[in-house]
Amino acid sequence: MKTGGVSGAGYREIAQTLRESIQAGELAPGAALPPESEVCRRWAVSRVTARRALAALEADGLIESVAGRGRFVKVTDQGQARIASRAEVIAAEIQADIQSGRLAAGMRVDSEASLSRRYGVARGTSRQALLILDRGGLTTTIPGRGRFVASPDRIDNRAEEVARSIEAEIRAGNFPANTKLPGEKMLADRYRVARSTTRRALDILEVNGLIARLPGKPRLVLPTRTNPGG
Repeated sequence: MKTGGVSGAGYREIAQTLRESIQAGELAPGAALPPESEVCRRWAVSRVTARRALAALEADGLIESVAGRGRFVKVTDQGQARIASRAEVIAAEIQADIQSGRLAAGMRVDSEASLSRRYGVARGTSRQALLILDRGGLTTTIPGRGRFVASPDRIDNRAEEVARSIEAEIRAGNFPANTKLPGEKMLADRYRVARSTTRRALDILEVNGLIARLPGKPRLVLPTRTNPGG
């Protein structure tokens, strides 16, 4: 594992070097990270700087701490380090700013580089966060100018598009009548949108009498004239 050759580096530089080693497979899923004392020695930094660098990787979802044993590269079901969780957290914070009005329609959204500096994450993580917002219809990119908060009309239109897609599947029998509709997360992944967009789409379908929701139970597909299950 390389050290980057930087004496007295800042915690971001150390975190980035370790991050690259993880993403390149030099530190495989399940591998132990160097302890804080070793990080201090290799990069000629204080214990506080070493701790901040490792904490940044943990915040990215790349490593995890095991009490009494140390820090290890996180393993997912696919055996790969997962970085999407940090991107989702960043996207959720920006979405909250949009929904609260702190970021109004037409306002510029921070660039990948700005988000990376702000949250202390890799550019790839920032890019994932922005793509989540794009897929949810919350942001739009203007070539040569940057990324901006989309107008409410655009957000509502995306939800309507998803609602029409789900309705088409219901009428085609892909979601049969009197069966449970897939959950919000599964539908969001299926149509590549944010869960909030999926929720608005489901509200539209409920108002139109295509699905129903009972307290504490999944949404149910209702029979329609063209639904084979009706």
